[in-house]
Amino acid sequence: MREVHPEDYADIQLSDFRHLMDYLITYASTDVRESVPDLQYRAPTVVRGVKICCDGEIKLHASEPFVSIDVRRSTRTNLSSIQGESNSPISALLGIPLNFWKDPSAEFHVNPPGWDATQWASSNQNVAFMMMRTNPSDPSWGWAPLYWNHDIGNVWVVREDGQDLDVREVAMMCHFARFKLQRMFEDTIDSKDSTLQDRKRVLKYITRENMRAFWEETGGGEAVRSHDDLSD
Repeated sequence: MREVHPEDYADIQLSDFRHLMDYLITYASTDVRESVPDLQYRAPTVVRGVKICCDGEIKLHASEPFVSIDVRRSTRTNLSSIQGESNSPISALLGIPLNFWKDPSAEFHVNPPGWDATQWASSNQNVAFMMMRTNPSDPSWGWAPLYWNHDIGNVWVVREDGQDLDVREVAMMCHFARFKLQRMFEDTIDSKDSTLQDRKRVLKYITRENMRAFWEETGGGEAVRSHDDLSD
């Protein structure tokens, strides 16, 4: 038998194996599939988007919170006809308007057997805080619409302008919205003395420069992974 050299193999992480299986299973599929970073050619009807994973996906499948995906034009059209187009107000203020769609799969919309976390498996706070209303005159200022605040599951995200979307960009936006902006919105909601000007000051703070600064101050990717670690 031919000898296998130790340098030719290594341990594989569960998340890496899952990515491999997802790719093989969806190879011939016309739906959303995980992106191959170094792929030399993609069909012109395909754009690179991001899947924002729900609690169930992260815990049960050992997924990263944000996963690069390829989304076909036909899939985007179909999702828009069924769900409409939900634009993230926070992303628009940060200079890259994004469209959000819920993954039609019902896998996490009912808690799987053995699910023992405090949140529902379909919980997805990264998405909910990206959908906070930003009209300072709106009575629902700072709140996400009910559709984006309940039974969310995994969510597919693409740029409104049709360009490829980078995973890191989405991770930074969600981190900024969830751990910085949410508190600022909440302060203006809870305070009886809050004024329209206070809300406008919050909006003025929502810039790419402040987002990047907060990302660096809080450890960026490591902070995202630690907050979304739902393992026992």
